Amino acid sequence: MDQTMPLKLPRYMFRRANGSFRYKRNVPKDLRTVIPKATVYRQLGNTYQDALRALPKVHAEIEALFDLERRITDEDRAKALVRERLGERHQSMFIDGAVDPEWPEYDDFQELAEDVEHAVPKGVTQQLRAASSTPAPMSLSRVLEEYYAYKAEESDNGLRTRIDRLRKDLILSLGKNRFEWTELKDLTRADANSYRDLLLSRMAPNSVQRNLGVVKAAINHVLLEHDLDLRNVFQAIKIKGAGSSNTDRLPITDEHWSRSHLPLRAVRLPRLYSSS
Repeated sequence: MDQTMPLKLPRYMFRRANGSFRYKRNVPKDLRTVIPKATVYRQLGNTYQDALRALPKVHAEIEALFDLERRITDEDRAKALVRERLGERHQSMFIDGAVDPEWPEYDDFQELAEDVEHAVPKGVTQQLRAASSTPAPMSLSRVLEEYYAYKAEESDNGLRTRIDRLRKDLILSLGKNRFEWTELKDLTRADANSYRDLLLSRMAPNSVQRNLGVVKAAINHVLLEHDLDLRNVFQAIKIKGAGSSNTDRLPITDEHWSRSHLPLRAVRLPRLYSSS
């Protein structure tokens, strides 16, 4: 056994029976319908040193894969499937919603929906059965993913972890359907307050304020990018106890500064050297 290898390996790295190292990552539950595996693996190397060097790049590639899959909407998946399996003519009809149930092309869509039913998200098969594409709703789920994609262009800096945490808490407070499918225009102040109250039940008010700040910023980003004239219901939420406290470090005022720094001429310094 390699004597330089620590007893506890880094997260997502494990050692195989033959001594080589692999990356092992469970596919998030929300992606199980689009990534047909419960776990993804990548080879890291035959030695611990090689594996340690390869780990950051492999981890970034898997994160990028998950982020890409989250950004692809059901509409985009359905259009790509129609183009691949039925051709451009069917795709054009699908986008325009110009498929009559009496036409033979309608049967083509039904057969395709049946063929891929258990391999794609439910929203994709619904659009295929309707023989018409449906734009993804501008829901909180889509808002967070678009905001992450925008911010991650500069630096992730832990934002993916924070977004995942926000997603879980919003689903807990609003329910999965409301989080993933309800349009921003249909959200209410009661929804925002419900999320706030859930957070207040287990974290400090200032932490609640920071979490709400990310949701608020994400919605503002989407409203601006899509030119939506909607009210942000997460704006100006009241959080009792949030703000400055007696233990906060406040900025020094001019008065405090002047009191703590006497003029040099007013201070009698001790004599360090005697004159000879």
